[in-house]
Amino acid sequence: MILLTQAPITVPRAEEPCPPVGGFARLAPLDLFARLDVQGSPGALVRVRVQTSLDGGLTWFDLAVFAFTGAGMLAARLPGTSALAPSALPPLADGQSRDGPFGNRLRATVESTGTWGLGTLVTVLAGAGGPC
Repeated sequence: MILLTQAPITVPRAEEPCPPVGGFARLAPLDLFARLDVQGSPGALVRVRVQTSLDGGLTWFDLAVFAFTGAGMLAARLPGTSALAPSALPPLADGQSRDGPFGNRLRATVESTGTWGLGTLVTVLAGAGGPC
């Protein structure tokens, strides 16, 4: 698994992109994992978007959106086998995912509302490629 982000959450933050991780040769299937470890009082919401880019990082679109209202772990498997007709790639709602297309880079964006206890941490991991 590759670390996409590990970000402290204490005060509300607007959606902020984390540095992208690139150089993937193969992303299908793509396993995504997000965990929110809460220390002290929970805030209202932490939302993480995992995104990919097909044009070298100029534009980004959502692959999965994880939303937390307290401590927890969420995962998604995107097999990359669905045929996709030409269509727009709008942002996804909480709890949704899209089975590609996959670019050669990924990033996470993190936003939060409410005040979270000191030491609260969100971690996002991605694992690419399955058995050959």
